[in-house]
Amino acid sequence: MNSTQSATAVPDTIPYTQEPVQHDIDIRLGRPGQAWAHAYKRPCDFIAALAGLICISPLLLLITLMLIICQGGNPFFRQIRIGRNLKPFAVLKFRTMTNERDAAGELLPEEERITFIGKILRGTSLDELPELLNVLMGHMSFIGPRPWVPEQMETFPIGVRRHRMRIRPGISGLAQIQGRNNLTFRQRVFYDLRYQKRLSFILDLKICVYTLYKVLCRDGIEQRPDALSHVNMASLKNSKTPEQN
Repeated sequence: MNSTQSATAVPDTIPYTQEPVQHDIDIRLGRPGQAWAHAYKRPCDFIAALAGLICISPLLLLITLMLIICQGGNPFFRQIRIGRNLKPFAVLKFRTMTNERDAAGELLPEEERITFIGKILRGTSLDELPELLNVLMGHMSFIGPRPWVPEQMETFPIGVRRHRMRIRPGISGLAQIQGRNNLTFRQRVFYDLRYQKRLSFILDLKICVYTLYKVLCRDGIEQRPDALSHVNMASLKNSKTPEQN
């Protein structure tokens, strides 16, 4: 490899794989399982998503009706996120906020737009349930890096973006059980890259169990204010989306 190739390939990833973070959960990552990653993970995702949608269909219907009655309008929220190999897709969630704006046409703060039922859905992570359809369609996996909006992805070097999104994004992931929204985006990248190195069935199973624990504890729901501290937040101000997690 010549010096030019080395200069463009290394700096994008090394700072994130060495990012100093404090582990919320001391989880043994184990050895990577190539067969699971390349042959079995997607079929298992499909079967589990289909079974899950069938089992919780009464709950999905109940939440949908409650949102229509209490909030009015479309009970679902669609947003463009960046998926595997940096391909955009529309993630589907239950709507938890209104799109109210001030006199200048700017969106009101989240705390003023979130509805009562929206707080309940977010606090219990039930707003994420429609993402099972994304898993079923192959846009997402149960476990993987969380899909971010394009504006968030663009704050990182292209090499980091490509490396992070070599696999399908997930409903939950290693970063979610290690702090979720309490982590900065740099720390989330650190865990996403670490997960890819040790991807295996056992690790995915552990993350599923710890995810349930985190949801029950309602941990890391609120976004930390310095989550994107490595960039100028003004660069994201004009591209703010109505609702995102």
